Amino acid sequence: MGYVFDIASISDDVNFEGDATGTAYASGVLKKPIMNTRLFIKNFSLNNGRLGELDIYGEWDNENRGIRLDASIQDISPSPSRVTGIIYPLKPESGLDLNIEANELNLKFLEHYMKSIANDIKGRGNRKSTFLWKI
Repeated sequence: MGYVFDIASISDDVNFEGDATGTAYASGVLKKPIMNTRLFIKNFSLNNGRLGELDIYGEWDNENRGIRLDASIQDISPSPSRVTGIIYPLKPESGLDLNIEANELNLKFLEHYMKSIANDIKGRGNRKSTFLWKI
């Protein structure tokens, strides 16, 4: 799974892992891109924090010059966590703008972003939040 983010040049700031299956379509990459994907990722982890099974739909948004995504993460909660928003892979605007609705989501992935003030983060979270990250 990580190779997808290597291509998008955001792998230095985030580490995605998991076993992906599904479909992806891309055309017009050098002119007016068209891209959409539907992936299911078993054992999905972000920054070494296992989050669960990820079901994700993504498509290229020409107006915002980014990848619009809609994803659900199923782990121990009966209700999946949801992530929607845009990944901006093109420099100099590259970054993330994500809305997260966490339902007992493993918080280990936050350790990467908080390493200067905290380590060995453990726990689960329930909350709606926005995650903005300039890469």
